[in-house]
Amino acid sequence: MFKGGRGDEKAGEYSGPWLQTQLTLSLGIGFTSFLVFCFLRTRWQLVYMPRTKLKDFSPAAAHVPDVQQRGWRRLFGWIIPTLRTSDYVVLQTVGLDAAVLLSFFFMCFCLFGLFSILSFFEVIATLILEPDGVEDPPIDDSGFSNAWPVLNGTHMKRSFEDILKDPRPPATVYITFAYIITGLTLWFLHRNYHSFVNARQAFNLGLIHSASSRTVIVTQVPHYLRGDRQLAEFFEGCGWTVESVNIGRHLHPIRVALDKRTHALRKLENAWVDWIGNPAKAEGYTPDIYNNAMHHGNGGTHRQASPEDETDTAPLLPSTGDVSATYGSTELDPEVLRREYSHIHTTKPRPRFRPHLFGSKVDTISYWEKKFGIADEMVRHLRRTGEFPATHVAFVTFEDVKDTQCAAQVVTYREHSQMITNLAPEPRDIIWKHVNMSRRSAWIRDVVIMGIMIVVLLFLTLPTNAAFASLLSDKLIKKRAPWLWNLMVHDERLKAFIQTTLPAILVATFNSLIPFLLEWLSYMQGFRSRSAVEFSLLRKYYLFLVLSVLLIFLVATTWLKWFELDLGNNPSEIPRKLAESLRSSNARNFMVSYVCLQGMGMMPLNFLNIGPICNLVISRMFARTPRDHAEANAPPEINYGWVMSPPLLIFTIAMVYSVESPLVVMFAAVYFGIAYFVYKYKLLFVYFKPFEAGGTAWGITFRRMIWGLLLFQVFVTGLFSLRKKPTAVLFMVALLTYTAWWGFVMNRDFKPLSAYTALCNICEVQNGEGAGDVAGIPEAPRSQQHLNLRRYAVNDDTLYVAPADSRTDYSQPPMNRFYDGVLNTGRRRYASPALNGRLPRPWLPAKERSREFGDGVSERRGIVLSLRRKVAKRFQRKKGSFTDAPDSPRDEPPRVLEGVTSANASWASNPWRDPSPATTSPATPTPSRSPGRISFDWSSGVMVFPDDHVWDDEDDEGDDSGHEPDESTSPSTYFHRPERRQTISGPGSDTPAQREG
Repeated sequence: MFKGGRGDEKAGEYSGPWLQTQLTLSLGIGFTSFLVFCFLRTRWQLVYMPRTKLKDFSPAAAHVPDVQQRGWRRLFGWIIPTLRTSDYVVLQTVGLDAAVLLSFFFMCFCLFGLFSILSFFEVIATLILEPDGVEDPPIDDSGFSNAWPVLNGTHMKRSFEDILKDPRPPATVYITFAYIITGLTLWFLHRNYHSFVNARQAFNLGLIHSASSRTVIVTQVPHYLRGDRQLAEFFEGCGWTVESVNIGRHLHPIRVALDKRTHALRKLENAWVDWIGNPAKAEGYTPDIYNNAMHHGNGGTHRQASPEDETDTAPLLPSTGDVSATYGSTELDPEVLRREYSHIHTTKPRPRFRPHLFGSKVDTISYWEKKFGIADEMVRHLRRTGEFPATHVAFVTFEDVKDTQCAAQVVTYREHSQMITNLAPEPRDIIWKHVNMSRRSAWIRDVVIMGIMIVVLLFLTLPTNAAFASLLSDKLIKKRAPWLWNLMVHDERLKAFIQTTLPAILVATFNSLIPFLLEWLSYMQGFRSRSAVEFSLLRKYYLFLVLSVLLIFLVATTWLKWFELDLGNNPSEIPRKLAESLRSSNARNFMVSYVCLQGMGMMPLNFLNIGPICNLVISRMFARTPRDHAEANAPPEINYGWVMSPPLLIFTIAMVYSVESPLVVMFAAVYFGIAYFVYKYKLLFVYFKPFEAGGTAWGITFRRMIWGLLLFQVFVTGLFSLRKKPTAVLFMVALLTYTAWWGFVMNRDFKPLSAYTALCNICEVQNGEGAGDVAGIPEAPRSQQHLNLRRYAVNDDTLYVAPADSRTDYSQPPMNRFYDGVLNTGRRRYASPALNGRLPRPWLPAKERSREFGDGVSERRGIVLSLRRKVAKRFQRKKGSFTDAPDSPRDEPPRVLEGVTSANASWASNPWRDPSPATTSPATPTPSRSPGRISFDWSSGVMVFPDDHVWDDEDDEGDDSGHEPDESTSPSTYFHRPERRQTISGPGSDTPAQREG
């Protein structure tokens, strides 16, 4: 069970069947997970294929087998089309961040696959040159050694498995392969960086008309420029053309009012569920009680619905101008609600509760109706009349993207640390609570978070992983758990499991919990965008993983051996043991087991989406109201901080052991190959992210890969220095110096193209060239890009998918996770959701319906919510109102409603344009246009609007009384010189003047 090796450093090393045990466990987990996923994939489509249910989704080649194939072919027919899908298709259909992730996986797969092939030659060279591994090869008559007996195994002292686990290459082989590995790694990195730059340029060129591409965020604005017009005129004076300005505001009063409104809203909805249940089991009940009351104000007489009532900023009930006008008051005619309540018959009494400890019980619904009405009126009053002080942050949108690129790269102000301009993150990416944070507050948060991280690292992560590393020591197990040692002595497989597999499982489980804390710390650090929080998590998580998995196990095994050999009193020997720990079989076997478990076991397990499923189950356990169920069913988003940190750790481990352990390299190639397959499927079928970060993850990933390569070179240099080989040390110092210089030059040369878009490319695109032609990237079909491009459309408020459920009708999208109190609809304009976000209304339970309607698992279908009320209201003004819904959804077939006109054809070439409807003179007849079609299916609840309609992005703020809203009156957006404003259109699109002519 134990054997000697190269002197005392190899004494007492375990050589049991640990590899077979680890392979059996990992392959069992991996194959079982994959087969279960293939079986459930087409049965739980809203869990494993939710992206295909999104509005405007167009299938790619990978999605065709799910439609054309049946039976057992459908189980595995998706594999080949998914792998054949080009990364360029992923770039243009999913996004740049997704393409960066896949390119990283593919590059590492090719790199370590090539290293695995080279490791075969390393083993051969070791057999020939290493005297400790083989006998001296015989000398033939010519005086040269005959290597054939070595190659055919005649003179081998060790088996091939032993050499594969521990090759022990000589210094010549070691340094040769160190140079080869470094050269190949740098070549792959350079090649991938070039591909990333081309992909980023092509992706950004396709979005140069979007508002996010034409906006900069300005921080540290001087006090005299903290005004909409003043700031716009400042940038106009620099020679740039400003379209709009959004000054950040201190919104604490409205934030407090929103919190009160949200609290009362949720309490009111829970009170309704307590009374009638969810789904509602009551006769005479209708979910439109409050809408009916809103349309029947003023003494109970029916009031014609005005355009103001149809906007989301209108009060729930008509207001008399007094803030105290609430539900149940005499001004609002309580007879309306009382008459509605009298029709409801249920076995449960109306809920009552005691609002104060010693107060009397009151009706719960009436109480929270009153509280909600007061808070609702207060929010709307503050939105209309509130004056909020300006902050040092502003968003400036230019009319030309070239002005944006210039403003973000130049010094715009005479004083230092003033008027700092950077490209703005996308509106859906912004964390509005952190936008106005001062520099001092951000600095204090950085210091506090750094201190918390150090405490967590020193007193939680390091001791825990050191305890896991103690399982690698026989003497510590004997000392602390003699009963366990007695079991291990009599069972080699148990000993192999405890000393290699078990530490890998414990470390992987513990490290999977760390990101929850690190993500919260990153959020509390005060970053202004969600993508910045993700990338901060990526940096922190990678640091924790390297320290806890790689360095701690190396240091722990070395120190334990020191104390076991009673050599701890000689500190001068510690550097030698630290360097030699790299070659310790305990640490090396653990790394092999860890990479094998991650690649063959845990990575295929990601197919099953266990995390989102557990989150869904837990959320549904505590969900009561329709809003709770809708928020629980919201599709998950990919977090690149969670996803990219473990692969970077595997890259670092494989790079450090690239020469020392060929098994680590082989399992790393398997890991990245499976990761590429898993995440390519999930990006094409599962994930949908409403914003892009511009490929920022690649710059962070590139620097960590350089650090991993330098760490490998430092370890090799330490080994040579401690083995008294000065010539090899000089070669390694030169290689290390060159690698550090190369990484610095690459980062310096490519960083500008990784952050900005080249002006020459912008000019070529504006002159009529295609974005793909300019960047040299083949373009995917336009239909497949529709879902990706609609994220930047004028009024693409939300793309939301959820299963048909009796507990919610999905009449509203979920609330914003980063700004509670407003709906998660996303905006194209840079305005705070507190000022113009869509406010939720009371969401009452739907009536209970018979099961055959489609609540069964086999009958479930997707409901796509695309909240575009503007079209419906224009349609009502033009053709009247929608036909009343039939009493029974099964008794009436789907209807087709006509009458919505299509937009100008130029919108198809530029879907991000501002709405600029042509004005027609009264004397000039309006030219006839082909009507669009609106289709609505009562049985599924899906309404499909024409895709080519011109949507108005300010529909939540304007007046719908037959004309377009005046955007200049927005409470949060200032449009500079609106009379000059025109649509920024792409090639082939006409101007407003041309359309009017």
